[in-house]
Amino acid sequence: MNEAEARHFLQEHNYYFKLAAYRGNYVKNQYGPNAGKYDRLDFAYLEELSKIDMELRYLIMHMCLDIEHQIKVMLMDRIEKNPEEDGYGIVREFDKEEQCRQKNT
Repeated sequence: MNEAEARHFLQEHNYYFKLAAYRGNYVKNQYGPNAGKYDRLDFAYLEELSKIDMELRYLIMHMCLDIEHQIKVMLMDRIEKNPEEDGYGIVREFDKEEQCRQKNT
């Protein structure tokens, strides 16, 4: 990736410090004229890692939303099948907890 492409990517799609964090996955040269520089690291590799990171974040976020929905469905099913619960008891308990929380703040 050339410098102009890298500049465009940073200006339009990401920021330097986030991409720079990915370079820790690469080995630095220990000796020779390139000592202290990353071995065979191109900016394009960092760009690709940032895209993979974004896709992973979106996948995990989607999974969390699906899990949250399923937990709510299961909770409602249990409440509805409990003959000792009319629904109002849960609201009263919530209100009682909320009042205690407000008193303690």
